[in-house]
Amino acid sequence: MKSRNIFYIYLITGSILFLNSCIAYKYSHKSKGEEVYVEIIHFSDENNSFPVNSVMEAKNKTRTRGVLPLIAAPYAINMAVRGVSKVVASERKKYAAVYSAKNSDDMFYTDNTSKAGINIEEIRFVRLVKGKKQKMDTALVLGLGAELSSDGNFIRLVPKRLDVSYSKTKLKLGDKKFDLDLNVTINAYWLDPNKQHNAKEVASLNIILYNIPIRGSINQNMLKNSTTQWFPIIPRSQLADNIYGTGNFLIQISANEYAEYGKRSQSASGAVNISTEDLFKMMKDVTKRQVKEYDERPKE
Repeated sequence: MKSRNIFYIYLITGSILFLNSCIAYKYSHKSKGEEVYVEIIHFSDENNSFPVNSVMEAKNKTRTRGVLPLIAAPYAINMAVRGVSKVVASERKKYAAVYSAKNSDDMFYTDNTSKAGINIEEIRFVRLVKGKKQKMDTALVLGLGAELSSDGNFIRLVPKRLDVSYSKTKLKLGDKKFDLDLNVTINAYWLDPNKQHNAKEVASLNIILYNIPIRGSINQNMLKNSTTQWFPIIPRSQLADNIYGTGNFLIQISANEYAEYGKRSQSASGAVNISTEDLFKMMKDVTKRQVKEYDERPKE
């Protein structure tokens, strides 16, 4: 019996050490004090500044951050899975995170003449969280540019830059990258020549960015290759002869961050992602049962 108990002690100890290697990456799963907004920057704006974020601060420092060791993906644990199904479901939610924001604007065009140009320099999608000492820090900044078609009738959104200092989704210690799925909807509002009000969704766009590093260099080719499809330019109100509106519209951006660990956890046969404390308790219960069965077996 003594050897049997020692075996289980080693089993539990090894499991704890393994699970400790699967704790969350320190710059992930951050949402405390979260604020999300869309900022529309015009070519005519004098001040195009946005919140200072820890990504840019890190780039200005000469000291290199320590590189964390890579940890192998967790193995599937097949014992007592049914008994911890609720724990798995709860943990799964941490590996996918959503947030959204919207903003309206009435300066899509530079002026009210028929020859007005596009007045959108950049659309910024920003997520803020509380960082060190409870100060607000920029978790994510995505800049989208508006590209006009050669015939002047259509535009498309082009990701220009992306800075990430914290993810909302939970990442394992050895995983410093996540995927970002963005949905962008744009609604236009205008008066037609009969002074009738019109409202219409002119675009529903999807942008997917893969393997985004936290506090690292973004693959510029990935950004260029993530340009959206073309959609109609914002209709203009006709206010009088040769006088037009400057373009009223509403833009909403919804984001879904997710990691491979999250996708794995949704598979019934995949790895089970649960906390160290919960799995320790589960294994301890299993061990107690099996040791009891061993002790109570008929003596030969």
